[in-house]
Amino acid sequence: MLTLAGHAAAVRCVAYSPDGALLASGGDDGVVRVWDLASRLAVWASEKEGDPGIEALAFSADSTFILGGWSNGMYFGVAMDRWKQGWLHAAHNAAVRAILPHPDGVRIFTAGWDRDIWVWRLNKPKRIQLCKLPKPTASAALSPDGRTLALGLWNSGIVCLIDTDSGKVGKSRLVGESEVFSLAFTSDGSLLAAGDTRGRINLWNPAQPNQPPRALDGHSLPVYGLAFTPDGRRLVSAGADKTARVWDVATGRTLHEFLWHQSWVTCLAMAPDGLTVATGGEDKVVSVWDVPE
Repeated sequence: MLTLAGHAAAVRCVAYSPDGALLASGGDDGVVRVWDLASRLAVWASEKEGDPGIEALAFSADSTFILGGWSNGMYFGVAMDRWKQGWLHAAHNAAVRAILPHPDGVRIFTAGWDRDIWVWRLNKPKRIQLCKLPKPTASAALSPDGRTLALGLWNSGIVCLIDTDSGKVGKSRLVGESEVFSLAFTSDGSLLAAGDTRGRINLWNPAQPNQPPRALDGHSLPVYGLAFTPDGRRLVSAGADKTARVWDVATGRTLHEFLWHQSWVTCLAMAPDGLTVATGGEDKVVSVWDVPE
């Protein structure tokens, strides 16, 4: 297990580069750090931009930009070849909850606490509204083919599925009484996982919304991060109970439980090859660890 220290406050988001060589992290200190995982060194850190914290991070599909969102609603891009800010735009009237690059390498989706979902063109200032939700976004995930956005709505157990081309809201799913704080698709899009504030993870096929979800019970507090391995056989979760868990998807059993952090585990990202996972916590550190069988 590798520990990356340097943040001065809680880590809220982590993201791997498409080739898995770099890891970006951000949090309440308002600083983005980029780590070279081979050397275990930070290769770049942004200057603190006042008080807003970093709420969301992602790499563009072609690895040319790091994309980020602040708690004040600003959306920014940093060119990785020059490590200079490429753009800074007012995206939302409240915090940016998620940044989701489309696999086409052109479109970027942002979701915020203001209920708006915007579509951006990479390195272009113009935005188009995809849709407006009935409630703010508490969690978001993009299907691997880029056709469907899954959005957990604030203060509800509802997950909405949005067509990314038309903006049409598909059939919503009530997965429980608790708010959904994390979402993840399998690599083939056949399974969607939703982690809620009570520590439960629900699994279902998004193409069969009428089938009851299957529940995984183990966390005792909110689940803040989810990711499937590329083969879909394992699910990794992270929660406010300080634990990260590895689940067998077929049986629903917890295979491993880890205490890598001293406080809440607030975010999670899986490497593209599925061999390692990065978690960030309230303890200000990022942990990078191998996914066991």
